Amino acid sequence: MLAILDKSKKFRGPKNIHPGKADATVGTLHHYAFAMEKESFESEVTRLQALGIHFEFEEYEQFSWRSIHFHAPDGNSVEFVCYDPKLGS
Repeated sequence: MLAILDKSKKFRGPKNIHPGKADATVGTLHHYAFAMEKESFESEVTRLQALGIHFEFEEYEQFSWRSIHFHAPDGNSVEFVCYDPKLGS
């Protein structure tokens, strides 16, 4: 699944990701979010670390989501998200 998030909404991701960095000069794109299976989450963490990409974790307990936020080489903000039932209330 791919979600395309509009920058007209307030940024609610990790504080260290700097929401202004990914603002496009045209259009309303804030960031892309890709859903993945929980089993793939840790391998993506390892892959991003091996590539030297700075990323931040965020957990959204209200949705039972675990996320990785980072910036792609072109500056776009990207999120990888997986459902984790252990986070739910």
